[in-house]
Amino acid sequence: MKITEVASLLNVSARAIRFYEEKGLITPDKEPGNQYRLFTEEHIRQLQTIIALREIGVPVEQIKVMLDGLEQGNTAPLHDELEQHRNQLYREWLEMKQLIETADRMLERVQMEHKVDRSWIFKLAEGSKRLRDSRNAWKDRWGFDRLAAIYDEEAEQGAPAHLRPFAEEIGGKYALLLDHMVEWIAPRAGEQGLDIGIGTGNLAERFLAQGALMSGLDQSQSMLNESRRKLPHLHTRLGNWLLIPYFERTFDFVVSSFTLHHLTEEQKPIALEEMTRVLKHRGRICLVDVMFEHEEARERYRRLKEREGDQAVLQSLQERMYADKSKLLAWLRDHGYVTMHQAYSEVLHIVYAIRASD
Repeated sequence: MKITEVASLLNVSARAIRFYEEKGLITPDKEPGNQYRLFTEEHIRQLQTIIALREIGVPVEQIKVMLDGLEQGNTAPLHDELEQHRNQLYREWLEMKQLIETADRMLERVQMEHKVDRSWIFKLAEGSKRLRDSRNAWKDRWGFDRLAAIYDEEAEQGAPAHLRPFAEEIGGKYALLLDHMVEWIAPRAGEQGLDIGIGTGNLAERFLAQGALMSGLDQSQSMLNESRRKLPHLHTRLGNWLLIPYFERTFDFVVSSFTLHHLTEEQKPIALEEMTRVLKHRGRICLVDVMFEHEEARERYRRLKEREGDQAVLQSLQERMYADKSKLLAWLRDHGYVTMHQAYSEVLHIVYAIRASD
């Protein structure tokens, strides 16, 4: 088929097809002599893929990576690039939603008071900007992509690499704690669950065995690939605590093990709000991590490790943001949750919450 026929068949312009050719997305045959473009059935299928991906806004550069993989019989680049693109779309949607909500609050105030409080409007906009900046500040400072291949092996030896300074406190409790999380959530068959920071899928695997329908979220593409390798039917998304790429009221429960400490004190409330957003009414949360009962307990523990000369723990306390459990529980209770918690050691805790009111 010639370019005009293909353009008519696919309802695109000939100019667009020529653009895709210029960008190296498609290479039509040429007629001997006049060099008119000739499109085969395979070229048409390629164009259909390109047009479909452009329709959802995938950049040309990403489409090139996807098509190169498909030509080699490899769907992984298509999956990974699509996942990254969806994550970006969701980020833009959530930011737009936040801007609309801020504009609504401004309108409500003006309509109620029939005047403009300029300092209040400025503070409201400033708060919106801080929230956006906090979300955008997220980055992987810990290199989890390179840890994916050895994560399970290290966990079996006592504690994953990022928790090694607390290996003595965790001391063989890693698998036990994951089992306890399943017991506390008590999933029913068919319930929708989300594992944030799914890693290689060790926690999600336990919930799947109970009949729950699990989704996994992680910032590391390598971790997601490993979890899907182990659990082929697992639904996964690329993302993080501050931008959970699912819509409101999707899940019956949200769980996370040993990931909360990657968030700053300013980011933790944002993460809790995100979990609340995606939870259904009466939804449950269960978190396990290194954390402290309160700030006094953190300082007492730090002084103890100073006396012992435990530089690994002291460095970890400085680099990571282990939660103050009292603040965590207070936030949950203030936002309509009923809570339970348990300490397994001075630094190892489990927190459970059920959303009692909206």
